[in-house]
Amino acid sequence: MISLASDARASLHLEGVDASYGDGQVLHDASLAVAPGEMLSLLGPSGCGKTTLLRSIAGLHPVSAGQIEIGGRLVAGPNAWVAPEHRRVGMVFQDGALFPHLDVAANVAFGLKGQTDIDARVAEVLQLVDMADYGHRLPGTLSGGQQQRVALARALAPQPAVLLLDEPFSALDAGLRHQVRRDVRRILHEVGITVVMVTHDQDEAFVMADRVAVMHGGRIEQVGAPHELYENPSSAWVARFVGEANVVAGEISSGLAETTLGALPLKPQGPQAGLADILIRPEQLQLVAGSGGVVESVEYFGHDALYSVRTGDEMLDVRTSLGQFAPGDDVVVKFVGSTVSAWARDTVTTV
Repeated sequence: MISLASDARASLHLEGVDASYGDGQVLHDASLAVAPGEMLSLLGPSGCGKTTLLRSIAGLHPVSAGQIEIGGRLVAGPNAWVAPEHRRVGMVFQDGALFPHLDVAANVAFGLKGQTDIDARVAEVLQLVDMADYGHRLPGTLSGGQQQRVALARALAPQPAVLLLDEPFSALDAGLRHQVRRDVRRILHEVGITVVMVTHDQDEAFVMADRVAVMHGGRIEQVGAPHELYENPSSAWVARFVGEANVVAGEISSGLAETTLGALPLKPQGPQAGLADILIRPEQLQLVAGSGGVVESVEYFGHDALYSVRTGDEMLDVRTSLGQFAPGDDVVVKFVGSTVSAWARDTVTTV
């Protein structure tokens, strides 16, 4: 197995980080703890501050409050500032940012000036990313996926303590993106380096990361493993953002939520009484023939189908492997899940 130096991984700790552009504050009290060798995704909509947070870690954007530690070393904070080139941080940008006039080997060697055995190090990381035979090629002769592999090799060559990825797959077409991100995840787990990756794509965050930090309006809303975010979102906003969600009105009493679908059992966390918004995932619902709702649209995916059903004043999404209904059919929507999450009505925000 090819790997980097044994110390080429570090913890990352952010405490109460604020950052601004001019008079506009972009980050608000951002706190994170990333373990050595962990892969964490910053997930959120455009403009939520995730790239600013990444650039603050790299030292490319100043923080106005709070502190950042890499491997226990303070790199940004009150009366402390370490320049980007001295933070032992590698970065892969959205478009790879390769030098078009340099061949692959020279691109990878760019950050190794002054070191010994540069050729051997270049050969090692190119082999790591399955590009060992491409050292003589110019970036313009490579596919998008190959260019991102070279960009990854260049970032790994100086043996950084933390690797930062800024939407590294967004410029690739859908089919190539799936293959490249799978390969990159394998490579990074093989290396064992600490990784923070920015993305607005939920599938990408869930596939790539050990944990995901969901950002909204410059704040970190929730941090957890993908299944934790999906099954136990901290708010209706998070629930909507990390997956398909039906949020319906209900009234809570005695551990049950009374809704248009009947009395639904609640998760233990959340309000115990009063008006609330109830999260029902599409896979927690099932359709049967009958009167009560009308199928308005069907999205067929092969392995399952997503139905949009109007029931009174509500639209419900139902995901099922059964494909026997068509637009215009009369159906009954039945709850077949276990428990649901709930939030008091006055705490709900929308995307």
